[in-house]
Amino acid sequence: SAQTIGFWILVPGRTIRPQVLQHEQRHILQFVVGWVVGMIALVPFGWWVLLSPLTFTAAYLVASGVAVVRGGRWYRDNWFERDARRSCGEE
Repeated sequence: SAQTIGFWILVPGRTIRPQVLQHEQRHILQFVVGWVVGMIALVPFGWWVLLSPLTFTAAYLVASGVAVVRGGRWYRDNWFERDARRSCGEE
């Protein structure tokens, strides 16, 4: 019912349930942590401005791959999705 891209939560309707909002806010926190880790890791290469926002995306894709290799589903069993569900009491 909502989608998070970077710092923005996209809501197709006009309202969002509080539980969904909390889930999506957790993804924003994950994105920020990924960005900071990317900045620290990529500073020596001088590319951090361009690449650090992509560190969350890369980590999310790796987590999806790990879920599949373990016999799970790429979205439902992704660590980031499970963490977001736990943060709002869904799991």
